[in-house]
Order: sequence, then C-alpha cells, then structure tokens
Amino acid sequence: MSSSRHSRWITASVCVAWLSGCTTSCQSSDGTIRSGGAAPSGKKGEVVGGLGKQVAPGDGIDLRATPDGRFVTYLLDAQKPRLDGIPPVMRLGTLYAVSTAGGEARKLGSGITNMPGGYLFTGDSRWVLFLVGYNVSAQSGELRAVDLNDAKAEPVKLGSVVTYVVGSKDGRQVAFVDDGTLKVGVLPAGPFRDLAADVTVAEFAPDGKQVYFKRKLTSAGGLYQVGVEGGSAPKKLGDRVGDFKVSPDSRYVAFATASVQSPGFYDLQLADTATTKSKTVAVATNYFAFSPDSRWLARVEGYKGTSNLGALMVGAADGSPGKKIGERVDVVNFAPASNGIAFLKNYSMSDTQGGTLGQGTLMVASLPLEGPAKSLGERVPGYVWSNDGKTLAFVERFFKPLYSVDLMVHSLGSAEQPYRVQQGVYGYLFSADDQYLMFRTGCIRNGRACDLHTVEVAKLKEPPRKAVEGIFSFKPAAEGPRVLVTYARTQGDVYDVAVYNLKSQERKTLDQLVKVPALFVAPDGSKAAYIMSEQGKQGVYVASDGIP
Repeated sequence: MSSSRHSRWITASVCVAWLSGCTTSCQSSDGTIRSGGAAPSGKKGEVVGGLGKQVAPGDGIDLRATPDGRFVTYLLDAQKPRLDGIPPVMRLGTLYAVSTAGGEARKLGSGITNMPGGYLFTGDSRWVLFLVGYNVSAQSGELRAVDLNDAKAEPVKLGSVVTYVVGSKDGRQVAFVDDGTLKVGVLPAGPFRDLAADVTVAEFAPDGKQVYFKRKLTSAGGLYQVGVEGGSAPKKLGDRVGDFKVSPDSRYVAFATASVQSPGFYDLQLADTATTKSKTVAVATNYFAFSPDSRWLARVEGYKGTSNLGALMVGAADGSPGKKIGERVDVVNFAPASNGIAFLKNYSMSDTQGGTLGQGTLMVASLPLEGPAKSLGERVPGYVWSNDGKTLAFVERFFKPLYSVDLMVHSLGSAEQPYRVQQGVYGYLFSADDQYLMFRTGCIRNGRACDLHTVEVAKLKEPPRKAVEGIFSFKPAAEGPRVLVTYARTQGDVYDVAVYNLKSQERKTLDQLVKVPALFVAPDGSKAAYIMSEQGKQGVYVASDGIP
C-alpha cells in the first residue's frame, strides 16, 4: 500500500541514526543540563498550552491527515496482536475519521492495522481506503472505501482478501490485489477489471493512463504494463524483475531484471511506454532513478556487492549512454529542481572509529553535466537539498582537534569551499521558502533535547540564532515561516507541542502531554492537529487561534 515517502520531520532517532552519527552521549555546547523536558512555561502566571479544541474524544493513536488537511484519521482501542514475530509497534484498532473544522467523528471499520498497508488516502483527499479485519499472518483484509466528503456515505466493499492497494495520483482510480488477482477500476463502485493472477504489487503511471504490476516468482516474476481504459491485454516488459520506476512524465519505465552476465545481480532495462520496447541500459545495477523533470536517468553500473558498489552514470532519460561521475557510489539524490545531482563516493558502512553508520565523500554536479563532479567533504553520512536545488547542506565528521559532527553548506555551482555553519549538529532542514536553514545542536538526554538554531541562507556568515531550547523534533510547514516543534517529557512517551515563527521569532505552546505525531493541517502552518493523552482530556485536538 502506498504511503508518503518523505515526512520532513527531524526527530532524535533520525538525527542520531542517519544524519549525524551522534554518539549515545550528546551534551550541550555550554555544558549545562536543562531540567524537566517540557515546553518553556513563558511569563510568570501565563497559562501554557490549551490552544487546541477537541474535535473527537478517545485515547487514540496513529494520527494521520489527508493531503489537504481537511480530515484526520486515528485508531481507538488499539491492541498489540497476540502473535510472535510481529513488529513491536504493530497495533490493531478501530479506525475513525473527523473533520479538522469540527463535527461528529465517523467510525469507519474495525481490525485496522497501523502498519503500512493498513489504510491510505487518495491523492485528491476524498477517499480513505482501508483493510477491515486485518489478518496479521496472511497480511490481508477486506478492502473498503469511504467518501470523506459525504458525511452520510457508508463504506463500500471493494475486495475480500486484499493484500495490496494503491490509488491513482488524481484519486479517481484504484488498483488492488484480491486473493492474488489484480483488479483496477474507478472509485467507488468500479466496475473492476481482473487483469492478472499471482500479482504482488502494482503502481499507476503518474498520468493515470497505465498500470504496472509484478507477478510472483512462481509466475516468472514478470513486469507488465496495461492501459487503465479500453480493455487491452497486459503486455509483458520482462521476467524476474526486481524494482521498477516510471518516469514522472510517464514516458519511460525503468526496471531491474535478473542478470545473465552477472548471476545473482540485476541489469537495468528501459522501456518506452508507448511501444513497450525495451533495451539494456546497465549491467549489474543496484540503483536507478529519473530526475524530477524526467530529463535524466541516473544508474549504478558494475555493482558487485559491498566490495564493489559500482560507478554512477548519468545520461538522458531515453537510456542513451551516460557519463561516469563517481566510483563506489551510494546515497544518490537529484536536486528537487533537477538542476543538480549529489552522491556519496567511496561509500563505506564503517568509520575509522569502528562505527556502523555509513559515510563517504560528498560529491555534487550541476545538470546538464559540463565537467567533473565537485568534492565537498569527507566522512559525510548524509545531506539535504534545498527545495529550489540551489543549496546543499550536509554534516561532516571531523576528528581533530576533537571529534565533532559539523554542519556545512554549499551553493551549487560555486567555486568556493563549503562554509562551516555550526559544530555539533544533529538534524537539519531548509524552510519551505529556502530562506532559512534550521538545525538541532547542544543536545542532551541522548539527543532527546536539543536547541533549535536558525540561520538565513543568504547570510550564512552571520552567527546562527538560537530559536527554541530543548526540542525533540521539528517540522517546517509546507508554506510560510512556521515550524512545528515537540518537547520530549522525561517521564512516559508523551510530548509538548509548540509552533515557532521563523520571521516574527514568536513561539507558542499549543498543548502539553500529547502523543506524536503532531501535524500541520494547513499548508501555511496556521492549523495543527494532535492527540492529547492527559487523563480527562484524551482526544483529537485542533489548534488554530493563537498560532504565531
């Protein structure tokens, strides 16, 4: 089942495990120990929190919001299944939905899992698709759909033993695997066409005109393409297929097939979706991706496992011969604006201190390629592109004079060396408008309490400004200057949540003793939703009044 691929939350666990390589003991830059763990109390006598209004009662978990933020869903009476070997966080509960504008909560179905595959929203935010009576062993359930726009609409049954479901980008179509058979149709009532048996996964092309699906290995593991309308028969693109990706413009599909020349590995094939004719693009690959503008295709060639990660090649999206820009490559990402590509060269899963967090030499190249890639830093575990693709932020590990993980910034195309913004950084992101770079530093309590600092991207050489103290996580709004921050309490798995305005430098605590995640439910961050856990106040809350 499809899910959001990028959350833009920076939390303690992510910062420590991926972005920074923070050791198990992080200390503040000034050596002080902050007490409590709650949000700052503000002025004497001032009431902290209480900005949210309850829109639904109950001790819920797993809060999620539709893409447009008009509705949220959550699980009540969630219990851990009594089965060995399941993920520790797995729960089964009753799914509810409620409007963030207020109104009566709707019970959608029971026996819903919080794990990926349990339920999802369509791209247009109208429908929620969910598996009722989830069978943990078979990983299947009865698929139902509910129209969120119609408060009186009853759930519509789509399938009985469904293991996989995905919606089209426009939200009109749905594809699901029911008892091994792939079915495709228009929401909510179809008709649903049976396309093939023994299917494992499926995906719509971005334009919604084609569906791609893979069959089980017992059926040769073939990849097929079929038109959504017209009743045409599926066309096979290849057998023994691993991963596959459709270009954003829906013109090409790239897929990995079991290699003949390098047994045990995969070769990269590329097919034109109009003719379904394919050709070999790379031998022995483990990575490939189209640029966001569908102009470029990046792929690794000559992959032989961790002993030989292969070379990164970048060429036109039609599979034309590419240009080699790096060896032993991993962690490859196009810039969001398709004007550059970054990667870690000479990537290794071990550092010189015997750690297990991967690192490599960060390289960057402008697109179209006109020269060799530029080296930005050694011992880099990760990096983040700005939304406009003009700036690259990354952390680099230094061992002299003392061990430190420092935040560096580079402007794409600049001849200057990256600028060191701050020492001891554990999590960083750009604001939605790329005006600010935010980062956590001065961490204590094993990374659960850090100070949030900000610096203007256009004024990197000015000292960073401390914005908020003692936060656990931060998430910028999709638009505007607001940032949602949480504070980890020292007792129990509960948090305080606040909003900070990057421009006005105002901070306001929304509520205390909440469960994560807390979510912005308005693009500009003017409205937030969260679940309160305090006895007597348990429920889903929405805050809008008083947000700075």
